[in-house]
Amino acid sequence: MNDEPRVDRLVRWTRDELAWGQANAEIHSLGEELKNLTPADPERGDDDLISATDEKFADAVVRVNEYLADLPQGADPAAHGFQRALSIPLRGPGGSHESLSDEDDD
Repeated sequence: MNDEPRVDRLVRWTRDELAWGQANAEIHSLGEELKNLTPADPERGDDDLISATDEKFADAVVRVNEYLADLPQGADPAAHGFQRALSIPLRGPGGSHESLSDEDDD
């Protein structure tokens, strides 16, 4: 039994990225966690909270990276986006996974 505490991670996936994650739980091992997503702000609906241990998040990122490494570059953008959302935290309210500073999010 793992006593590591679960943490909530704020993520923003496109519909395609979330659909990829839901269809490929055998790759990243977060199937149960994806069934229990919680909207971060029910009024906005574009950010979700996913709860798992830090170890499970790290393992999921590694497993998706290994999956992507076996494909031609750019072959599965939904898988890449799914992995990116897990590995790069959102940058504040309305932030994105891709911005380099909070100024880009205004």
